[in-house]
Amino acid sequence: MILKVNEEYSYALECLEHFCKEKKGIYSMNLTPKSWFGVYEEYTFRVKNYMTVTLALSQVDSDVLLHVVIGGAGSGIFNISYGAENSRYKNVLEVLKKYSVDFELIE
Repeated sequence: MILKVNEEYSYALECLEHFCKEKKGIYSMNLTPKSWFGVYEEYTFRVKNYMTVTLALSQVDSDVLLHVVIGGAGSGIFNISYGAENSRYKNVLEVLKKYSVDFELIE
């Protein structure tokens, strides 16, 4: 999922860093002055597995973009996820709304 963030890069970064500090097992770092990367894990009872949530925030020209990638949702022989990854995407969107970050979905 790719989101265009309609806020200043510094404000979006502050919100994501605050959110990630609330999560356990987080790894985050600034890659360049205008790009940030964060990863955390959450256990999902639906698939009885840990899922990773990867967030990448960057500013390209005047656009601030947030890439969200969810991994590890499937389980069993048929790799069934029961929609677990969708709930994690929704969770990220809810966090952005909680911090009043304005965004629009690109992909």
